Amino acid sequence: VEGGVDGQQGWALLIDESYNANPASTCSSILAAANKAIALDPSLAEAHVARGVALSNRGEVEAATASFEQALTVDPNSFDAQLAFARFLVTRGNLEQSVPHFTRAVELNPDDWQSPMLVDSVLMALDRPVDAERYARIGNKRAEEALRLHPENSRPAQLGAPTLARLGEREKSMDWLERAMFIDPEDPIVSYNAACTYTQLGEADKAFAALEKWASNSGSEMESWIETDSDFDLIRGDPRFDAFMHKIRTARANS
Repeated sequence: VEGGVDGQQGWALLIDESYNANPASTCSSILAAANKAIALDPSLAEAHVARGVALSNRGEVEAATASFEQALTVDPNSFDAQLAFARFLVTRGNLEQSVPHFTRAVELNPDDWQSPMLVDSVLMALDRPVDAERYARIGNKRAEEALRLHPENSRPAQLGAPTLARLGEREKSMDWLERAMFIDPEDPIVSYNAACTYTQLGEADKAFAALEKWASNSGSEMESWIETDSDFDLIRGDPRFDAFMHKIRTARANS
């Protein structure tokens, strides 16, 4: 991020990078860029969002909360702010509180596939399957269009695969997962979503193998997300899941 951040797309990319930043390295440069931008223009909601995500990734919860709230104060119609705050609330275990922010993000960006798919998972955890399926289908429709326009981007396919699996579309789910793994074989989030997909398809051994691969290069946000992710409900009773979570929590505590 040397030299500043250029435009809304630049901030969107920086926010995305913040989610998986190593707390000891990349977070510092992201915070520096965000703080500099805020000093120059305090009304820049995206800078507050990037700061909030980076602070959250470093475990500075109160400061992160303040940054997200400031972003929404500056611009309550900021898609990035609504989505980022929703994701943050999930990592804090505030699932019910996250839903209106997710749904507002769905409304604010009619091309975004991520927010409807994420709120689908949250609504499943809240035992609201009818609402969850409605947003899952919205997300899949948007993801299909995103893949048509940008076939080189694995993100719609990797997040769509577990959603499709949950909807009972096994063959299409595996097609999307294989596509994501082919495009970005080393992306840790692909491994995470592969674990989600295999869990939904009843393939526990493959799910745990994917989780182990993800854990070797995971970001703090996703380590918190897994605590409540309904995609893993089918294997939470497996002793291997308890052992895996113990390892994740221990590593987080020692980082």
